Amino acid sequence: MEWALAEISRIQKAARSGNPIVKPRWPVLILRTPKGWSGPKKLHGEFIEGSFRSHQVPLPEAKTSKEELQMLQDWLCSYGHHELIAVKGGEGVVEGAPFKELLSIVPDKRDKKLGCRKESYAAFQPIEIPEWIRLGVQKGSQASCMKVVGTLLRDTIKAYVFPLHAHLPLIHCPLGTQPPFGFSLLMNSCLTN
Repeated sequence: MEWALAEISRIQKAARSGNPIVKPRWPVLILRTPKGWSGPKKLHGEFIEGSFRSHQVPLPEAKTSKEELQMLQDWLCSYGHHELIAVKGGEGVVEGAPFKELLSIVPDKRDKKLGCRKESYAAFQPIEIPEWIRLGVQKGSQASCMKVVGTLLRDTIKAYVFPLHAHLPLIHCPLGTQPPFGFSLLMNSCLTN
């Protein structure tokens, strides 16, 4: 860690002195942590941290169980939100607003703010989505939302893969949907249909 920080400092110092290193090799820091590291460790004698139980809802009965509600409160308070936002309003203080010290690090110029920088959106190209109305489910009938959305994704990918398109769409997948399995089925479906 000390070496990596010293290396970053060396690269920055060279750039600021007017003698920048051409294509510097920035160190990469990788922190490997167990799944659910910051959450509750155990519930009813079962491990949550580092297990499948840390996915989705680790405290499923927090609405009805005082024990689980307390665990949830302790977990959320451990993030120290009270150090960043006003927990209680008062004179000149809006409840839930970030403290002025925190806002002081946000750039004043709009084009300097992270989400407003041209680099974050300049390459964006909207994808062409195939006709989706046909995928609607009739009132009173049932269908798996995963299968319906999977069909839409399959048709969208087909349009880009066949023929090979220069700008393939990126697919972001929430944790609970098991991307490797679901995506392989989707691609298999695209290649065989």
